[in-house]
Amino acid sequence: MKWSALSLVSFVFSAFASPLHPTSRSTRLDLYTLRISTRSSKTLDGQYLGLKNSTVGVYQDSSALRIYPTTSDSSGNVELHVYPNGVVDHALALRGGSAQLDFLEVADPAMSTDALSEPDTRKNNPGEDLDWRSFVLNAEPQTAGKPANCLGYSAKDGRWVVVPFGVDGEWSVKFQTDDGIFAEDYVPIDITYEKVTSV
Repeated sequence: MKWSALSLVSFVFSAFASPLHPTSRSTRLDLYTLRISTRSSKTLDGQYLGLKNSTVGVYQDSSALRIYPTTSDSSGNVELHVYPNGVVDHALALRGGSAQLDFLEVADPAMSTDALSEPDTRKNNPGEDLDWRSFVLNAEPQTAGKPANCLGYSAKDGRWVVVPFGVDGEWSVKFQTDDGIFAEDYVPIDITYEKVTSV
């Protein structure tokens, strides 16, 4: 009886001492950067995307954003998580209403207290959705003249654009939907992804 009790105590302690996610260390992450591809601006073509105040764009003092994709709950879609991560997960998301969606970094989107019942979005402000689960990595060009390895968005029809942001020469990325009127000055772009390393 003492032997079985001692075995049980030993088993319980070893279970608590084990890592919570034993496969997390053995799983390698493929890291990617995001770049602009455009024929409309030689200055913007080839620029790496970075972050400024959680907004994705082209900024003078920003290093290249590194992301890793994970499979989304939505069929064929991915989530784009920012690397490195701390205790709280950070993911890229689109937020906005019907005409334009801002491309942002969002802390812990899945644990939001204002989550909607739909799997792909959460309410942020009245009339605005926040979607971090509907990105698509298109390895092949989707139309003639488009580059390979393009980032897509499956929840709405539209296109990627950049608009002036603050200081001259800085641009923020937005998704312009087909059903809205977009009054700002903008440059149409494609966003390409390229693998940089595995960790």
